[in-house]
Amino acid sequence: MRTVQGTAAAWIIEYCPITPQDLKSGDGDKLVQNILLSRPNQKMEQHGWVRIGDAQITLTIREANEIVGGQVEALKAQKQKVIADAEVEANKIEQRIQSLLAITA
Repeated sequence: MRTVQGTAAAWIIEYCPITPQDLKSGDGDKLVQNILLSRPNQKMEQHGWVRIGDAQITLTIREANEIVGGQVEALKAQKQKVIADAEVEANKIEQRIQSLLAITA
């Protein structure tokens, strides 16, 4: 494992569950788990984001085999979705084919 540190801009968005009271004295975990991060110089206001501060981040990066394993699982899930979506479309086409053949029968 490797640990890195850096700075990011911290933002909340319109439908964020964080209240002004939370920002004053709320639970740290709730705040951290509901903010969005960006590069410090990135302008997100045009997207409705409200900058609430800067975050000093310590990131513990997982081992390479864990990361690769997660990527493989994500790709497998994506593949299954593509296959399922394609099957739905193929069934629609088959129904159209059968409807057309029924007209000439």
